[in-house]
Amino acid sequence: MSRRRTSAIQSDSAARLVELLRQHRVMQAGERFERGDGWAETGLVFTSSIGTPLEPRNVNRRFDQLREKAGLPWLRLHDLRHAFASMLFSEGVPARTVMELLGHSTIQLTMNTYTHVMPETQRDAVGRLDHLFTGDRSTDEEDDNADEAGGPDPTDTDTDTDTDQQ
Repeated sequence: MSRRRTSAIQSDSAARLVELLRQHRVMQAGERFERGDGWAETGLVFTSSIGTPLEPRNVNRRFDQLREKAGLPWLRLHDLRHAFASMLFSEGVPARTVMELLGHSTIQLTMNTYTHVMPETQRDAVGRLDHLFTGDRSTDEEDDNADEAGGPDPTDTDTDTDTDQQ
């Protein structure tokens, strides 16, 4: 509540989200009208049908219904936040960006709470040391990237210049 955050949602997704929120507001206005004096005004966007804060057990129960209907494997609602952070890290998103997306005040909180070292990440980290044993620092992916960039391979230390030949 102490700060506002902007959304990083793509424009098509943002437009759909705005439309869904508008539909929700219309539905909630109908509930408010039906309840009259029985409506508890809390200022919350998502409430029960009488305006009170949502009960966590009911939210979890509804999430489980939707998850089963979608044919997704067992997953708790709370696990989505952990999965979101872990997937961003596995895609190489910088810790500062993940921290801001999650709304945390420190990177340490993000790193200690919402990330898990994935097996692929561990293999990649150890694989980066292969050049120590093989003497070959480049990979096929690096070679492809250098070719696409149209420039020389920055890891190539074998150069033929006039000063090297003297």
